[in-house]
Amino acid sequence: HVMFSDANGEGQKNLRDILRAYALYNPTLGYCQGMGMIVGLLLMRMNPEDSFWMLVVILENYVPDYHSESLYQLRVDAAAFELCLKKFQRPLAKHMHELKPLNYMTQWFLTLYTMTLPWNTVLRLWDMFLHDGAKALFRAGLGILAPKKTYIIKNCPTSSDILEYLFSLPKQVTDPDEFIEECLKIKLGHKDLDKMRNQVKMAHSSLDSGVNKR
Repeated sequence: HVMFSDANGEGQKNLRDILRAYALYNPTLGYCQGMGMIVGLLLMRMNPEDSFWMLVVILENYVPDYHSESLYQLRVDAAAFELCLKKFQRPLAKHMHELKPLNYMTQWFLTLYTMTLPWNTVLRLWDMFLHDGAKALFRAGLGILAPKKTYIIKNCPTSSDILEYLFSLPKQVTDPDEFIEECLKIKLGHKDLDKMRNQVKMAHSSLDSGVNKR
């Protein structure tokens, strides 16, 4: 983006300042991959100080523990996403059973889709995200996969084939209106998501002992 293309420009300076300020504000968390993309989007829409406080709100209230040293909540939500696939896209979930969502949705969730979807679609999704929280991230993932389920089942026989296709698939989501409509078809409520997360935590207590993924 032109705002960050100059190594000595104001955009990169503001980006560095905010990330360093957050590392001082929350030294326990510090810096993790993905934060820079989130801050970049914020700086495109507001001034540096507001961008900093929006980052604080997002990391503390919307996606807590996504960017922690163990990526604890991200790994919980990856397992919960697998449950969502089984609930809403059972044939696709069966076909993809050997491929864990953490292998393909880490970048999606960690950067809040800023490195994944076309820009106009990212902005529409963020409207949903700031209104609905992490539920919007789940809906977006299912909204990316659902229209291509037949293709994936027929043309991607192995996990490596599926993974290769999934890495390129989101760039095909070029119509924001159609994408949001697809997402809103998925009847996933906050209570449903909480139930799935609790189910994951009860079934996988090993998630508490994650490794450093930074």
